[in-house]
Amino acid sequence: MALLSLLMKQLLQPFMDTSEIYNLPLFISFLLLILSLTLPRLLKTTRRSSDHLNLPPSPPKLPILGNLHQLLGILPHISLKALSERYGPLTFVSFGNSPTLVVSSVELASEMIKTHDTVFSNRAKTTAANILLHECRDIAFTNYGGLLNLTEMLLAVSNNIVSRCVIGRKADEEEENIGKSNKYGELLRRLEEQLAAFCIGDMFPSLGWLDDLSGLIGRLNATARALDALLDQVIEEHINKVLSESADVDDQSDKKDFVDVLLHLWKDSMLGTELSQDNLKAIILVCLFLLTS
Repeated sequence: MALLSLLMKQLLQPFMDTSEIYNLPLFISFLLLILSLTLPRLLKTTRRSSDHLNLPPSPPKLPILGNLHQLLGILPHISLKALSERYGPLTFVSFGNSPTLVVSSVELASEMIKTHDTVFSNRAKTTAANILLHECRDIAFTNYGGLLNLTEMLLAVSNNIVSRCVIGRKADEEEENIGKSNKYGELLRRLEEQLAAFCIGDMFPSLGWLDDLSGLIGRLNATARALDALLDQVIEEHINKVLSESADVDDQSDKKDFVDVLLHLWKDSMLGTELSQDNLKAIILVCLFLLTS
């Protein structure tokens, strides 16, 4: 306790120089940062019941950081392998405030993926995926349910097509009313880069405001709006094309691309589940992304 008091005194010493009034805002900011980090943990501790979960072995963790300090280096998977060799094939770690189960055994992974697939089928929804993929309504990030049952049918169709077959145009084709910086290829490259973006709020939910402050949320929203405008235009063009086509042309199924088929199935309620236009846009976006990544 004395050591902690001494440490806090050393940390606060630069802020306590009363001869320089400009230190006061910095001192207040420092206190707010400490409160935002410690208050949620204190509230959680006070509400914790006496019953403890039967969790797998876990390496010692630091306050706030959890086990992030044990993943330092350019090869985090090597660090995880070293932890599994010490603590077992099932290791419970904390990435910041996010509890994570590390499975390093083929047998256990098979048991989880095959036998208990419905329990472990949902993916973690990151900030980037939530913004860029219409609140994770696509196939990859959506929760287990009716939409996931469409995966095999949709992927069987998309495996044998290219970007022109998806939306009837080349992936790098430029739209005059969207702008030179928002070509298909450029937007999809931004999507691939930003989906892997590190958001502080994913590890430390109480510090999610730092993502706004850094401009990351603004960049994600800008890309999401550009993609949304592009996909809205693609869907609108295909709907107008269907309305303007004659019956003879409409019967020529070899003239239809993926979006035409998807809209036809959607219109006739042949997908087996209700999809919104955001679902359609997310599915089209994932197909384009997979074809160009």
